[in-house]
Amino acid sequence: MKLAWSLLERRSIAAKLLLVSLVAVLFLAFPESYQALNEGATFVFKKPFLHLKLALSDLSHGREKRQRLEEALMQALVKINTLEQQKEENERLRAQLGFEPPAGYRLIPLEAITVEYNGPPVAILVNRGRAQGLAVGLPVINRLGLIGRIEENSARFARVQLLTDPGCRVAGRVAVSREQGIVRYEPSRGLILDNLPIDGQIKQGDLVISSGLGGVFPEGLPVAVVEAVLRDETEMFADVLLRATVNFNAIDELYALIPAAPAGELKR
Repeated sequence: MKLAWSLLERRSIAAKLLLVSLVAVLFLAFPESYQALNEGATFVFKKPFLHLKLALSDLSHGREKRQRLEEALMQALVKINTLEQQKEENERLRAQLGFEPPAGYRLIPLEAITVEYNGPPVAILVNRGRAQGLAVGLPVINRLGLIGRIEENSARFARVQLLTDPGCRVAGRVAVSREQGIVRYEPSRGLILDNLPIDGQIKQGDLVISSGLGGVFPEGLPVAVVEAVLRDETEMFADVLLRATVNFNAIDELYALIPAAPAGELKR
């Protein structure tokens, strides 16, 4: 049995050697066959990797294209935002061109440096002072109406007390009916028209302007619009709630009102 198995192994080895010798003779006799076989094997094994390389290349190009599109979109959005800001600035400047001070006064433009808050804004520090002609008590306005008055000043700076400061008082009147009262700010109720008689002629939507009484504020400056009138017949005065014509949370320009010099002084 062992002899038969050994004989079988020798025959198998001989067959393998014969096959290898035959293949070697064929490659030597026909070298082009070896080259074709090598190219075929290379194609078979490398083809999947070529597809993967092409796919990765396409993915990379797509990512770069998307990034360029995102950058172009961002630039377009920035440009649109810039144009919108320029439009708003142009509209604001056009509105200022038609802004004239009350008769007998001239304007000194002021620039806000800091804003003081006590709940709502109550004061603004501005970049003008005595050196530019500012004095305590001068009214401060913008194109929408009355802002407040100069409360303190130094050579180069001034503090503007706003209408939203509870300590500020303005003698006001209803533009249509000429009913009079005191405009002041209460933290619990907001801006109100105080001391208006219970039977006073006033309604929602009426404009309240400065009356000129007391000599602090010129007559006719827009101050507020009536939001509500509450009447209690057992009381002497009506409760009048106001909305200021100026948005004190977005003051973009302000001016001090300076009494104009008499004509004789201007000639000197």
